[in-house]
Amino acid sequence: MINTYNYKGYQAKFEVEPEDETIFVSVANAPKIHNMTEGNTVAEAKAAFDAMIDEYLAACAAEGWEVAQPLSTVTA
Repeated sequence: MINTYNYKGYQAKFEVEPEDETIFVSVANAPKIHNMTEGNTVAEAKAAFDAMIDEYLAACAAEGWEVAQPLSTVTA
């Protein structure tokens, strides 16, 4: 069983809300990125995480912002 998910070096942190069957996803290894997304299935949550990272990187490029690089270890 795989219990981590990485996309472009960014590690996803999944939190499940059983009452409304939602999976919330945030970045675990880049403390400067405070974005969060969600999905109703693991596949949706992973796709939303990928899109969130792509949008973040595109916004940084378009605005000339410094990209928060992922750390090699996960932060709490």
